[in-house]
Amino acid sequence: MSKSDFFRGALPTALSVGIFPYVLKLLQSSARELRPLLVFIWAKILSVDSSCQADLVKDNGHKYFLSVLSDPYMPAEHRTMAAFVLSMIVNEYRQGQEAALQGNLIALSLEQLCDLNSSLRQWLALCLGKVWTQFDNARWCGVRDIAHEKLYKLLEDDAPEVRAAAVFALGTFIACNTERTDHANNIDLSVGMTFSNIAQDGSPLVRKELVVAFSALVAQFESQFTAVAAQHLEDEKKKDKGAPVVAAETSASSSHLLGMAQSNSATSVDSCSSTDALRRNSSNSNLGYGCSTIYTNLWKTLLSLTADPNPQVREVVKYIVNSIKLKASTSAKPKPVIQNARVPHSAPSSPSNRASNHMGTPPNNGLDENIGIKRDFSSPGMQYSYSAQFSRSRKLFDKGPNGIDEPIIPEDTKNPLQFSISSTEFFQWCCKRFAEPVMRLSEEKDPESLSHHDRDFKFRRNCLIRDEAKDEQIKAGFNRLDDQVFVNKNQGIPTVIKFHPYESYIAVADKESIR
Repeated sequence: MSKSDFFRGALPTALSVGIFPYVLKLLQSSARELRPLLVFIWAKILSVDSSCQADLVKDNGHKYFLSVLSDPYMPAEHRTMAAFVLSMIVNEYRQGQEAALQGNLIALSLEQLCDLNSSLRQWLALCLGKVWTQFDNARWCGVRDIAHEKLYKLLEDDAPEVRAAAVFALGTFIACNTERTDHANNIDLSVGMTFSNIAQDGSPLVRKELVVAFSALVAQFESQFTAVAAQHLEDEKKKDKGAPVVAAETSASSSHLLGMAQSNSATSVDSCSSTDALRRNSSNSNLGYGCSTIYTNLWKTLLSLTADPNPQVREVVKYIVNSIKLKASTSAKPKPVIQNARVPHSAPSSPSNRASNHMGTPPNNGLDENIGIKRDFSSPGMQYSYSAQFSRSRKLFDKGPNGIDEPIIPEDTKNPLQFSISSTEFFQWCCKRFAEPVMRLSEEKDPESLSHHDRDFKFRRNCLIRDEAKDEQIKAGFNRLDDQVFVNKNQGIPTVIKFHPYESYIAVADKESIR
């Protein structure tokens, strides 16, 4: 039995024999020297048994961790543990969310988002995302504190875990199932436009969370995205056929879809006219975009993500896009006219009412390519540091697929937008850190770890290559390249060619791309 398995089994047993009331009672102590130890103990308890959140709220134990989080003299490591404990207290527990909101958790978290410790920034964002999940009182408290604008700064963080946590927090911030107002719609679309700027983030961890957030946005403004998709399909037909007859057929369908967007006043950004619903500028929007421009830009972002190199991201985005295109093509078909009947329109599907499903364990490389309504890409997470793998920007080496697959009609629902992608396993993956045994060497220092053996192999191999290179340089003259390794045709004239010093790679750059 490993230390981790022993810890997971021993701690619940110890709590069940009577130690739990004493650990809970210790939270009433005002001794500052006990704070680091108690925060550590409770982080371990909640990492293996989240049901203790009810006992903490019942005895006002959450106030203890709020005081630790607000203590500027407490080390960042212990404040991170306090943020984790508070995240578990509010996780899918309404009483915990209400208690944390009354304890001013949102303001305390927002004040420390610029802390130098990346783990603290990450858990502050996760805590914010959990406290206002399906809790409108907390969400509007965040609106008053301009929480979304403060979280924007984390989208450019060096650590991909922090950027993903910020997207997670912003995604739950805009996933609201209550009545829509112009102010709420403006905020949601502002967040959406900000997401468009980071759609090419270098980390798939971030892009997975981005897809979930986009799915909530598409569900909120379903009719508007359907109208934009219909216009896009119309433009594609004009390009392919070049016949004016097509325009006559699709113009009626576009007018019908624009009418749908107008009639769905609960999800419209502004009261646009009857004939120009998606082309007039929003009069009371501070975004600086017209109605049509906002949805068009967001739709283009979704289309660009259909060529994502990560299969999990790519297939889910394709499913969202195909669902909207299917609805647009279905709505474009002629329908019998019924007198004295309202024009049917589809209300936005609320992401909060969907069953929670997972896109995958964040750093997993064993990817499941299946697409459908209920899918699970989960598999064991990798144990090495994730931060060092991905930068803030992703380079596009090619344009990807030329088109999008034909729309897939879900079998178990008539509404194509009832996709269950309301969350990933990112939060659960982050929680695993606190369940790990503390008396274990890190991957970098453990001489028996796979990463250590990999580094040792590369060190020895690189030394051997350098020694062989020195011997070759001693020999006079030049050698011909008589062996053909591969043939590649570049689109442009190569300007830079670079060989990898130790791996069998060559990089070729022209004006537009790197291959």
